[in-house]
Amino acid sequence: MLEISEVRQDELPELAALFQQLSPTDASVPNMRLVLSKNEDNRSHVVWAARRGGRLVGSLLAVTREMLFGQCRSFMVVEDVVVDVSHRQGRRYCVRPRTTPEPPTAPTSC
Repeated sequence: MLEISEVRQDELPELAALFQQLSPTDASVPNMRLVLSKNEDNRSHVVWAARRGGRLVGSLLAVTREMLFGQCRSFMVVEDVVVDVSHRQGRRYCVRPRTTPEPPTAPTSC
């Protein structure tokens, strides 16, 4: 069964490792702790974690804002979505660093 709740401070090293599948750059656990601590009382900035069997298998950042026009309703921006490669269904994707911009139609091979 999949369990979803907010990410915990003790999961940040595991989350940093998971982020490597999203973007192969160094993730600073101390910086992640700082951002999570700074926003722990901010209900407009939430990092959700998906766990299966006690293991972190996915995550996303959800930020809620209010529109400045129309009916001024709230909307959510979802960023940094990552699902562990072993838990993805269907087509497998990879992330590779780009040194030069590529056209959007360029084929990607892993």
